[in-house]
Amino acid sequence: DSNYGIWYSTPDIDIPDFTNTVTFENNVANIAISGGTTYTHTWAANTYAVLGNIRIYNGTLTLSPGTVLKFTEGAYPYVDYYANLIAEGTATQPITFTSLNGEAGGWQGFCFYDNSDYNSSSSLRYCVVENAVTNLYCEYTNQPSVMYSTFQNATDHNVYLYQSSISLEGCTLKNAPRGLSVDYYSQPTIVSTTFENHSEACVRFYSSNNTSVTYANCTLKDSNYGIWYSTPDIDIPDF
Repeated sequence: DSNYGIWYSTPDIDIPDFTNTVTFENNVANIAISGGTTYTHTWAANTYAVLGNIRIYNGTLTLSPGTVLKFTEGAYPYVDYYANLIAEGTATQPITFTSLNGEAGGWQGFCFYDNSDYNSSSSLRYCVVENAVTNLYCEYTNQPSVMYSTFQNATDHNVYLYQSSISLEGCTLKNAPRGLSVDYYSQPTIVSTTFENHSEACVRFYSSNNTSVTYANCTLKDSNYGIWYSTPDIDIPDF
C-alpha cells in the first residue's frame, strides 16, 4: 500500500529476484530507480518505475524475461560508449518498456548513440516498446539487433534511424504517425516484419543520401501510405 516497495538511489546496482522472499503490493511499481549511470549489472524480473534518465556506459545491462520498466515523463534511457543492453524476453515473458503515466508520449523512448556499436552487441528479443515520443531512436550506430518485438503507440516515430543501419526481424510496428523513419546514410534490413495503422506512413524517408531499406517478406498495411520518399530523385525498386 505504498507508491514503491523499494527505491534505489542509483541504477548502478544488481537487483536480485525477490520472488520467494518479498510480497509486493504497491500502488505505482514494486521497485523505483533514480536516474544515473550504470555499468555492468543484471536486473531480475519485476515492475520498475524509472524516475530519471539512465545511461548505460562501458558495460552491459541485462534485463530478465518478464521485466516491466515504466519511465517517468521526459525520461530516456540511452546506450552510450562501449555499452550493451541485453533485453531478451520470451514469447510468454516479454520485456516491456512503457510510460509510468500509462499515456502515449509519456516518456522520450530508448536511444542508442554513437559508439554504442563499438565492440558492443545489444539485443532486443521479445520486447514491447510503447507509449514514447519515439520508441527507438538510433544515431550513428548499427545497434541494436531487434527480433520478435513490438513497437507501438508512439506519438512521433516508432523507430527513427539517423546514420544507423540496424536489423529488424519478426517485428510489429503499429499505431503511430510513422513506423520506421529513415534518415541520412541509414540502410536498415527489415525481415518478416509487419507495419500497420500509421497515420502518416509505414516507412518514411527523410533523406536520399545513401539511404535505403532492404525488405524481405514484409507487410505494410492499414496506413495512409506504405512508403513515403522525401524526393523524386531516387530509384524505386520492384517490391
